[in-house]
Amino acid sequence: MYWLAVVMVAIFGTMVADALHIQLGVPYAVSTVGFAVALTAIFIGWYLTERTLSIHRITTLRRELFYWATVCATFALGTAAGDLTAYTLPPRLPRVQGSSSRWSSRYPASPTASPV
Repeated sequence: MYWLAVVMVAIFGTMVADALHIQLGVPYAVSTVGFAVALTAIFIGWYLTERTLSIHRITTLRRELFYWATVCATFALGTAAGDLTAYTLPPRLPRVQGSSSRWSSRYPASPTASPV
């Protein structure tokens, strides 16, 4: 039952991050910072309320709600940060001159890639 809940929360957190960008047009950088702030606020609220962040002593409904809010915010942050990275960084690393590694021969730099 626990792992089913983890999967459902993971899907929900991912959908929240995607919906912010796709449906509402929130930029990836803004949603990434927003979810990082939300996760920080959850941790601060959890600690100030419970005086612990231990996941080994979740024995009350309030601690369980903090735990699941943390998991959901973490998945949303991961999705937002992953999308930010995937869509804003160049698709390939620039090829190092004289490199003969399997990576550089299999994935040569695009002609428009600028050297780092």
